Amino acid sequence: TEISGEPDVTIAGNLAAFARAGFGIAHESLKKSDLEVIGNAETAQQFQTLSQALKIDWQRFLSRYLGYRLTGSILAVARAGRAWTRDTLDAAQADIAEYLREEARWLPDSSETDAFHAEVDTLRADADRLLARIDRLQAAVQRPQLTPPTANSP
Repeated sequence: TEISGEPDVTIAGNLAAFARAGFGIAHESLKKSDLEVIGNAETAQQFQTLSQALKIDWQRFLSRYLGYRLTGSILAVARAGRAWTRDTLDAAQADIAEYLREEARWLPDSSETDAFHAEVDTLRADADRLLARIDRLQAAVQRPQLTPPTANSP
């Protein structure tokens, strides 16, 4: 019931903000929620991951205040809305990328970019080998040359 010292993180917000953060993806929803995070954000993300792993029965929790049927309906609509939004955004992103690639010809096709990236990788490897060879040659030039003994030297 009592905590000695300062907490690593304090998370404050209303019930709706905690519910939204609990439904979302760990690294995204905490930033997008209306929760106020004071302290170590990593600890807050670990807390959110833990709360998602616990699989809190929000319907049972909220049914105390709203009733079981109303809460079930609200959560069903929220889940369907979230799924519909995610699917719609994914489809829109794919459609826009296809339009920009196929119709507008503003973006190259993946076959073109794959060949380009392979050539860039080859060029980088060649440049790295050239630099290593230059370093070896410079090191060889800077080494003191051993002079062969002459007939007059002991």
